[in-house]
Amino acid sequence: MVEWSDRLRVRSGRRALALAGALVLVCTLLPLSFGGSASESPGTTPVVGIGPDLSPDVAGNVLLFLPLGVALAMCLNDRRVGRASATAIVFGVGLAASYSIELLQHFVPGRFASLSDVLSNGAGAGLGLFCYWLWRGERGWLLPAAFSSSVILASIPLQWGTTVHNWDPAYPLLVGNERTGDRPWHGRVLDLTLLDRAISQAEASALSRRGGVDPSDRSLIASYDLGGPCPCPDREGNAPPLEARTGRRRTGGVRGEGLDPTRIWLETGGPAAMIVERIRRTSAFTLSATVATTVVEGRGPSARIVSISVDGGHRNVTVGQTGRDLVVRVRTLVTGASGARPALTVRDVFPGEGVRRLVVTYDGRDLSAYVDDDRASTIRFGVGTAALAPFLGLNARAFPLYEAAYYAMVFVPAGLLVSLAAGAYRGLVWGTVVMSAVTALAVALELALVATSERPLAASALIWGLVPGAAGAAVARVPLMSRGVR
Repeated sequence: MVEWSDRLRVRSGRRALALAGALVLVCTLLPLSFGGSASESPGTTPVVGIGPDLSPDVAGNVLLFLPLGVALAMCLNDRRVGRASATAIVFGVGLAASYSIELLQHFVPGRFASLSDVLSNGAGAGLGLFCYWLWRGERGWLLPAAFSSSVILASIPLQWGTTVHNWDPAYPLLVGNERTGDRPWHGRVLDLTLLDRAISQAEASALSRRGGVDPSDRSLIASYDLGGPCPCPDREGNAPPLEARTGRRRTGGVRGEGLDPTRIWLETGGPAAMIVERIRRTSAFTLSATVATTVVEGRGPSARIVSISVDGGHRNVTVGQTGRDLVVRVRTLVTGASGARPALTVRDVFPGEGVRRLVVTYDGRDLSAYVDDDRASTIRFGVGTAALAPFLGLNARAFPLYEAAYYAMVFVPAGLLVSLAAGAYRGLVWGTVVMSAVTALAVALELALVATSERPLAASALIWGLVPGAAGAAVARVPLMSRGVR
């Protein structure tokens, strides 16, 4: 009887594995086309790039591989494979299978090979292992380890969603209008500088006081003096010169100060590829410009002060004016190709004529704008925004709530699982062990997100993890104490 039940259990595991594998193959590889690569993947075989994925795909990819993780765990348990070995096998198989599928997707029409899919699929397999162990009543340290590993793997592609790795190097740099000529700005741009790093508020203030960037700064990409005759060369020699343009015809011999943007604007003679590639490499930028408006625009689409774009629906970054307000839009995987929502708005920057020093900076998470040394506004595109905004909306005011909700969803269960694993400890030792484990997860998650976006390390993110982690541990401690574990 025992032998028969063992055979049945083994067969169930094998059947579950076969069904889960078939589900993955059907959902990812049909229809195949071996006549050539049909996808437009940023990577080329055998290298898979980050990909053009939007954040909702992360959730779908995790759920797709979750049954595979459960089935693998069942088979490994039937073969009496140890917990540590099973963990390594499930994560290894999940990542290897996903990577192989991503390479094959080069031949699938309309599919994109993406490294973010590999990581989220691996997270799904690990989460399946976690769910199986939870169902089996596992309470050891491998349970929180499997959960934490899955969370970190899934968070990496979410953080990619806030970076500017999807900027298009084919777009030109424009001053005073959109390339289509339908977003004229009435004013003067006296100078323009671009860096491939973000700067702090103190650095922005110093830059405004100096009126420019130190030429020896290695992060300096391009620098234009727009007060002279056109074409205006990049003083760094990295980007094409800005040429005066009217409609489809370029005109020469026009001074930047005298541009009438209803007829003439400035545009690079070709794509601003060097600027975009440098910014994509670091996923951070700073744009500094001295401007003076001559007309307070009415309501409607923002007039373009500076833009890297081809039209109103396809941009990398736009700094514009709507009414009296400064409006900044940045393209990321979360905000989409138009980068239209959400826009960073600084109120009453242009109450009338006058010179303004604008500094716009982005570090892969925080988009900030500084005006005349002391006025600032910021939108934070955190991992919580990438996870929840596609489902709950791109409302910048809700972004802090998204961040809090995401860290709560991660660290409350983590604290609970760690508390269950540390149930044998008592008193101060229990608290030390639990908080050390939760702190280790918070540090590991933050380091993974920093490595992904190349943004600065944020100590506040550790607090965001520790507080809900401690709350989860405290909730789990109540039933433990009721059973006499003190």
